[in-house]
Amino acid sequence: MAPRRGGGSSSGSSGSITIGNRCAEVDAFASDYAKGQIAIYSVFLLLFFILTIMACTTAGKRKKANQGKGILKWYHWGIAIFLIIAYLIILIVRFVLIECSVVYIQGYDYTALGTTLSVIGILNDIFMLILVLFVVVPGIYTLAGSRFNIILKILFGVTFGLLVVMAVVFLVINGLFAWEVVEAYTYRSRYGYIYTPLYKSYLKIFAAYYAFLLIVTIAGIVGLAIGMAKLNHHPLAKRGIIGWIPALMICLLGYALYNIISSYLYLYDDSYVNTDARALAGSAISYLFYWGAFLCMFFISKGSGWEHMGTTATYAEYDPTKGPIGGHPQSMTPAPPYAGTTYSGAGQYDNPGAVYPTGGWNTGGYAPVQPVPTAYAAPQGAMSHGHYEQHELTGRR
Repeated sequence: MAPRRGGGSSSGSSGSITIGNRCAEVDAFASDYAKGQIAIYSVFLLLFFILTIMACTTAGKRKKANQGKGILKWYHWGIAIFLIIAYLIILIVRFVLIECSVVYIQGYDYTALGTTLSVIGILNDIFMLILVLFVVVPGIYTLAGSRFNIILKILFGVTFGLLVVMAVVFLVINGLFAWEVVEAYTYRSRYGYIYTPLYKSYLKIFAAYYAFLLIVTIAGIVGLAIGMAKLNHHPLAKRGIIGWIPALMICLLGYALYNIISSYLYLYDDSYVNTDARALAGSAISYLFYWGAFLCMFFISKGSGWEHMGTTATYAEYDPTKGPIGGHPQSMTPAPPYAGTTYSGAGQYDNPGAVYPTGGWNTGGYAPVQPVPTAYAAPQGAMSHGHYEQHELTGRR
């Protein structure tokens, strides 16, 4: 999530005036932009709460059904959802304080709330990519019965490592500005406030971070696409999973592209004017892609195909002579003949009184059946146990 834009300087009001009175004095949330922005934050906060309830409910049902297989565990969801919900709550609090003129922001926000948002926002980006690169993609490979490609491992590790380095450098410099260890601006009477060299480097790192975010996202999409192609050959394993993978790829790419495009326009296009309508639309699109990525990961983790983890056999691979998947080979030779009959080898019993040939069932420890007078005649074309089981498994009786 992009660090909050809004401030080179900030101030807070103090005294006995309550926030409620202050909001009434300054006519807070009178603009359509303010109403729209707080509505967007609130809606997505609600959506993430709903996603949390869905994840908890699903986890409870799987536990009752003793379905322990899957990829996203409770601690994955716990950390991710906690960070996102905390981010949105702090964002709403900060926005209310700004609207009520309790906190004044100009340019980038270097208040304690603004710095906290920058840290949590970057952690949200990084943790989402951790889930995709190191949990979802390897899990899909394992489900498809394939080893995780060593080239992808190196690609994920290198690009993600560089992204983390950029994030750390960005946050360190942000902290230096926030605690006023260094100045972001210098004042010159003729030109007003101008950027310091460190601040210009800070902006370049800011742009580089989102460039690497896009690169890492593309690497993750490549891994998802390869994994989806492998999983598509396994009808049982792909159930409830395969359809959500393209949706996850779209959400990831949309989120990364939005951030890199908006950052470029903000930093390098002097003619670009970020109107209220553009700001609201961009905010809604960004959160929609981000929430959509987690929704897709939830449904991927919920898919029934995970119950076939470790089993790569498909319907096409099934050999009826080998019995059910995971079972023992089944004999296609008929059982010993009924009393008074012998097996003709044509799927039926006939010629009562004939001598049972050697090399058949008697060689396996069975004695030939002697002719015994009986009124029972074996049905023509009676199936052996093995032949019946073949049709039972393939659905053809």
